Amino acid sequence: MTPERFLRLVNDITIWKKGSQRAPHKPLLLLLMLGRSFHGEARLIPFTEAETRFGELWRRFGPPRRGLVQYPFRYLENDGIWEIPRVSELPSWDTDYLRLTDLRKHDVEGGFTREVSELLESDPELALRAARLLLAGHFPISLHDEIFEAVGLSHDLWVPGLPRLREPGKKQRMVGYRRPRRLVFRKEVLEAYDERCAICDFDLRINDELLGLEAAHIQWHSHNGPDNVFNGLALCLLHHRALDRGAVGLEAKGKGYRVLVSGHVRGSKPSESLLSDSSGQLIRPPQSRLHVPHRTFVDWHRAQVFRN
Repeated sequence: MTPERFLRLVNDITIWKKGSQRAPHKPLLLLLMLGRSFHGEARLIPFTEAETRFGELWRRFGPPRRGLVQYPFRYLENDGIWEIPRVSELPSWDTDYLRLTDLRKHDVEGGFTREVSELLESDPELALRAARLLLAGHFPISLHDEIFEAVGLSHDLWVPGLPRLREPGKKQRMVGYRRPRRLVFRKEVLEAYDERCAICDFDLRINDELLGLEAAHIQWHSHNGPDNVFNGLALCLLHHRALDRGAVGLEAKGKGYRVLVSGHVRGSKPSESLLSDSSGQLIRPPQSRLHVPHRTFVDWHRAQVFRN
């Protein structure tokens, strides 16, 4: 196992697909294990510990439905980097689906193969590179720092862009390659909303430069959301993060959209009011009706991100 092959395997993990549903089961479990490896923890994790820690990550960063860790715990074996050494001791070992009761009762452990573990031990920076691949492929940029911190990875080591790798007889390709972003997306979205937050009208500037105003994707770029104005909103830093964490969402209202605020939002009255005061209000419409958010992307966010 070489670092290049490991990164390629991480990049190419098989993800369950059903329509446009999010399924970050494998990425979250791998990020958890990369954090453990980075800190020199044991190669294998007991299933009960994985269940608890995965559940915490899922509640924060997974879609608003139940996430079951037994799926990635089992199916990562098919991706060439994971093993469950004592799986044959389970009554359901020869089936695709391992029963939850068996995993808990028999103190089953799983984790990176010994080959992968030794590679990560010899090159701790490799865990950071792999984590960045997973984040780029499955989560919006606004959540990367928070997820990094949640799994115990450090930003102290800067990881440069991943090199191009060549396999014998194959065309050169970029490990970690993702669909490129349109560089004009931000400019187009901010102009469409008159350079104001679509929720709170925030338009702070320093000299003539905007401060803290961003172009947010409604359907995440990592999940095939296009870099077009009708999949974008001009949002301040707070409302952009709230949109990506599912604290706020949108609902069709007449010819526009009104703001939904998740019932899971909690805080002191001044803090909570920064979101709750916008509940039910219409978002600022774009200057052109051609740029109104498309219902397809709003519905995706409502189903896959918003914590109703």
